[in-house]
Amino acid sequence: MLLAFGFAYAQENTAFSKEEQRNVEDAREFFELEDYAVVKELLSPLILMNADNPELQYMLGVALFHLPNDHHKSFSYLEKALNLGNEKARYYYASVLFEKENIKEAKRQFLLVKDSAQGERVQRQLAYMAVADSLINNPQTVVLQNLGSSINSSFSEHTPLISWDDSLLFFTSRRPIDASSVTDFEEQYDENIYFSMRSGNQWQKAIPLPGNVNDILNEATVSLSPEADQMLVFQTTRDLQSSDLYWANRKDDNWKLGSKLPKSINSSGIETGAALNSNQNTFIISSNREGGYGGFDLYRVVQFGNGEFSEPVNLGPTINTEWDEQAPFLLPDDRTLYFASNRKGSMGGLDIFSTKKLDANLWTEPINLGYPINSTQNDAHLSVSWKTGQAYFTRNKTETPGDYDIYTANLPGFNVPATIFKIQILNSDILNYNALSVIFAKEEVNKEGVIIANYRVGAKGAFLVALLPGESGVLRIEADGFQLFEKSLSFEQGSGIKEFALPINLTPAAK
Repeated sequence: MLLAFGFAYAQENTAFSKEEQRNVEDAREFFELEDYAVVKELLSPLILMNADNPELQYMLGVALFHLPNDHHKSFSYLEKALNLGNEKARYYYASVLFEKENIKEAKRQFLLVKDSAQGERVQRQLAYMAVADSLINNPQTVVLQNLGSSINSSFSEHTPLISWDDSLLFFTSRRPIDASSVTDFEEQYDENIYFSMRSGNQWQKAIPLPGNVNDILNEATVSLSPEADQMLVFQTTRDLQSSDLYWANRKDDNWKLGSKLPKSINSSGIETGAALNSNQNTFIISSNREGGYGGFDLYRVVQFGNGEFSEPVNLGPTINTEWDEQAPFLLPDDRTLYFASNRKGSMGGLDIFSTKKLDANLWTEPINLGYPINSTQNDAHLSVSWKTGQAYFTRNKTETPGDYDIYTANLPGFNVPATIFKIQILNSDILNYNALSVIFAKEEVNKEGVIIANYRVGAKGAFLVALLPGESGVLRIEADGFQLFEKSLSFEQGSGIKEFALPINLTPAAK
């Protein structure tokens, strides 16, 4: 079919030189292979002299549609191709109309799509539009703000991680990190990690993360410890076929790439994200490993007191679907989980959903956060400041130069009263704080029994304990050469988040 179509087309377009004709034929082959960067390179010089050629307009429009940095340029080519009679352009033309939130016209165009190969995708888009129409007509009381040029650039920025007190922001960017940076086959630079410090109500100009975390591969932010001294980072494997998650640790102002997480977390597939509970011994990971419900699923992995890790447990069909579930984030209540999905109930692309844990393996039906936090495009990577309740997330917009930008917004319905104890162990002669045994024996609310929570101590001897209304318990710290430390902690009545500094000086054991 391709050769016959190409022959007929060549017969009616004699304006091409022999070299141009070869470029058109090569473009068709690379188009079938979905190598859209090459299609763009081959057709861009030809399109000005052949503006009325429907096939060239269609192929270049589709190529730009699939290239992140050029996606916003695709609309005019797709519209021209359709006006010139190329019906295959209609599906992509309608898709961009939907992204622009022109739902009425997008629906009309989707219903006119005649390409049977797109039938299932058209029905899926129509389902998204029904959700979008409902949510846009019933917006949440939310104020969105683009974080501006101190954080965002003309390249992609995504996966913001905010410190608990809203003072430090870490994120991933595809901007060139230095003069030696080169682009990949999609004409994108490698991903690297950047950070910014808050100055009053403004963010300082973001800079690359100091230290050795950023390397020649893709490095991306994943999850941040409450004290912002440890970070989970994503790194592409050397064979470029998968990825792994690593710890990165801050010492003074520099970050050092640490140990790779175990095989129960890092599989032969791709792990794109992870969330940690408040005491950092339960991981919710997003992975496309075999055995899931389809695409990326969310799994739970527990680290035991002896340092060993459990096998991953799929969160089940209430959370996971045949589509993608990604970018998990847990609130400090350790019960409220946010994640991104393009499941049924999305208003287009990835939307941010919330669910609450009822017990270890039971979750409530996920709820779409609604419009305008979600849009008809991709919205993901939610991170929330514990102290202010301010949300940070990623969105792509066709009308902006960058493919993804980072936004902030107030979170609808966010009201998590909590008491946070900022604990600092003062003993400077303890060389390895991670070797400490730190547990909090919490009385289980409305039930008999006690929950034992293990805490990870930061490199400088700091960690946080967050208590919700009605919660109380006993903090116990054991360390070789020191007496057992015990202290009762309980939730302090009041609204919002209260914080207390708790310096601890462990007493040496009697000799």
